[in-house]
Formats: sequence, C-alpha cells, structure tokens
Amino acid sequence: MFLRSLIFWKIKETMITHNHTGVGRSITSLVGLMIVLLMSVMPEALAVDNPGPVPVDNKQLKIQLEKTQRLLNQPEKIQQLLKQNKITEKEIPDPHWKIEGCLSCHLGKATKANKNLRTTDINGLCGNCHKTRESHSIIHPVEISPDRKMIRRMPADFSRVIKQSGGKINCLTCHDVVQTCKTSRKQSQLVNPKFFRGGNYKEDRTRLCFYCHDEGMYERLNPHKQVRKDGSINEKLCYVCHEDWPGVDLVANEGPFYFNVENNYSSMCNGCHPWKPHPGGSFFSFQKKNKNINHLVIPPDKIMRQMEKSSVHLPLEPKTKRVYCATCHNPHDKTVIKRKAAAMGAGQKHFLRAGQICMNCHAR
Repeated sequence: MFLRSLIFWKIKETMITHNHTGVGRSITSLVGLMIVLLMSVMPEALAVDNPGPVPVDNKQLKIQLEKTQRLLNQPEKIQQLLKQNKITEKEIPDPHWKIEGCLSCHLGKATKANKNLRTTDINGLCGNCHKTRESHSIIHPVEISPDRKMIRRMPADFSRVIKQSGGKINCLTCHDVVQTCKTSRKQSQLVNPKFFRGGNYKEDRTRLCFYCHDEGMYERLNPHKQVRKDGSINEKLCYVCHEDWPGVDLVANEGPFYFNVENNYSSMCNGCHPWKPHPGGSFFSFQKKNKNINHLVIPPDKIMRQMEKSSVHLPLEPKTKRVYCATCHNPHDKTVIKRKAAAMGAGQKHFLRAGQICMNCHAR
C-alpha cells in the first residue's frame, strides 16, 4: 500500500515538474519514478525466481557425507575403489582448505618436529587423489634433480623445499600445501586456490615456471608469423599445420594442400588456442534453450547458400564439409595468400576474415 502511494505521489510530482520547471528536472523525476516502479516489482520477481528452499533428503546427505569422510580418512584406498567401480572420479574428495581434510595427509596432529605424515613419499601421497584426475608428469616431471643454475635462480622458498626432499623436485616444490592447513592463511584461497608457491599467478602463471627456467630459452613459437623481414616465406613454419611445404606456386594458387590431420582440422588450432568461451564452443550469448550452439558442423543449405554469396573465402574441411577454425580465421601471414578473397584477415587482429564475420553466413 505504501509503495502504491509513493508511486502516485511520484507521478503527480512529475506532472507538476513538467508544467512548471522544465524538461530537465522532469527527466530527473521520471528517473525517480522508474526506480520506485522497479522496487515495487522486485518482491514479485524475487518470489518467482526464488520459490523457496529445495527439499533436502537428510538421510541421503548424511550417507554421502559419511562416505566422503571415509575417503578423506583412508586416501590410500581411493585408487583401488576406483578400479573396483565402487566410487566414481567425481566422488574423490578435495581435502585442501578444509579442516576435515587433515587426515588425508596426516595420521595425527602435525608439529614442527614431526609432520606425522601418512608416508614420506610426497608424490605418492598426492597421487592417492590426483593420480586418476590428471597426469602431472605431462605438466612437470618429479623425482629429478634441478641443476645448479636453476637452484641459484630460484627463490629461497623453492630451494629450501628441494633441499628437504633430498635435492629432488616433488609436488611441494610448486604447491605450498602447508598454507591450506593454516586458518590464518584461509584468505589466500580466494586469490591462489591451487596454492602455487609464491602465488598468486592469476595474471601470468608462467611466472612460476621462470623461477627455475631461463625465460629467454622458452620464447613461444608463433606459427602465424610466416613472412620474414625481407619478405620471403619461412616455410619451416608451414609444417606446424601442413604435411608438406606446398611451394610458392601452389600457395599462390591455393592448393592442393595436405594437412597433419585428415579430419577435425580444428584440433591443429586447439593445441595453442584452448581457451573458452568462444562462439565455436560455449559462449553465454550464443546459448539457446540451455544448449551451447556448436559452429563446428556441416552448414545447413540455407547457411551454405549465404556463404556462397559472400565475397570472402570461407573454407570448409574438404572431406567432411564441416566448419573449422580457419573458416572464420585466416591463419596465414600477410602476402602469403595472393587471391584477395582468400587473403582477407591475414595478419589482422584475431585473424578474422571479415569485420562482420557472422553476416557472411547468417542473413541480416
């Protein structure tokens, strides 16, 4: 009732302001009216979006919590239970940053004199949970000794851990697990959830790598920079995607080309460009009926007719006739491709073949 009265009062004030004090103040009053109207409908909107608490099966929840705690208390059984299909990978609990997770690593209370760990094999201890989830040997090998140059380059905190582990790298070299155990450092979880040593590395995680490795020796290869300063083509870079160097004549005349994969050409791009969201994968503005639209498909006839009308060359996978990354992005450097329609987007930002790329397939 109060809100209704306030709305009518605002309407009246708006009319008076409009008649006596000019348009500028009238607009100000109208903004106030809009705010009040919004406030008046919010309770109803909230009532629709938030129907109330979801009923909880307390018995089932209790069973699940007990199961989780058993796994936390007996982590050495996790891999065996997985092989026996008694638990799933999703049921492996995460003990980090949790008080109830202490027994996953410790048999009892830890002190400075005695960590009371379940085992002195740190990598094996971590592997109880992580062995199935991910292969860290791909990320970085363990049980190896860094050379003296690396030891001198790295911060004291890193070299101290390596010294404690007998001069070898283990999981604790890069992951400061101890901070997840201390309530005084709980706030670190917000900025460094993976507890990287010396973190956070939210802006540039590779900074962690260069505490040990010489950054100058790890300059990333850019296969799209195919033209040298003198204007010649660096054919070695062509082998990143192509099975053979096609030669200048074939490049100028666009083929035939042979790639390092027979199908799924986008897999050649995903090695360096795994990031999402992306219109070709999952992107919030491309969702329809709770489903992500996938662009990497065979275009329907309507889209194909639109593509054929385009002044831009939009290649498809030769065998499957599917859209792939290079349909929209030109992976080549400037001057490599000679034909104008096929050369568009080369060397440009994001390598998009056209500014309004979507309009080349989708009718306006």
